[in-house]
Amino acid sequence: MYNINMFGCGIRYWICKIPIDAFSEFKKLHKKHNEDYENLFFDLDVLKELGYSCWSNVYKIHEGRGFFIKDRNRIEIKHKTKRLRGFDSSDLLYQPLMFDPYSLNKDNTKLISSKEFILVALVQLETGSFFRFKLDNNEFEINKLNFQLNYGILHNYFKEEFITDLTYDGVSIDQKKEDVVCTRNRVLFF
Repeated sequence: MYNINMFGCGIRYWICKIPIDAFSEFKKLHKKHNEDYENLFFDLDVLKELGYSCWSNVYKIHEGRGFFIKDRNRIEIKHKTKRLRGFDSSDLLYQPLMFDPYSLNKDNTKLISSKEFILVALVQLETGSFFRFKLDNNEFEINKLNFQLNYGILHNYFKEEFITDLTYDGVSIDQKKEDVVCTRNRVLFF
């Protein structure tokens, strides 16, 4: 059994395609209470008042997580309890080797806007034990590891690369429970 752990900061996000009439209810509350959209979209009492049980129920079309690729965000590979390799996530992009021992795939998803909808990203910045992947294999070859990068529209906003998933030999690796703390909420309009 092999574990790939990622420690540091990143984002959890929900992309919502909110009909104009439904968004007008948020807009009214925003003006009436002079309240930030972050406080409205992430306040469960406000959402309940508007008929939603949680922010992820506000016309969500996609959700995911992203581990920022930057210095001091660490990745480690372990076989059972033995640490095989540890490195800064920034090494994924700025590797001084002649070839990369793993592969990277970028997601350049684009969303089509419309006059009938408002595209909104509800984002939580998080820190801690961000991703924990478990690979039930007898052998491990790092060149079969593939890091899935970015979610197009969020990458354009944050201007930082981030890992969204991990595959091994073309198969998605199972994620174990993460242990993170939310440090900030953001609402982005596209």
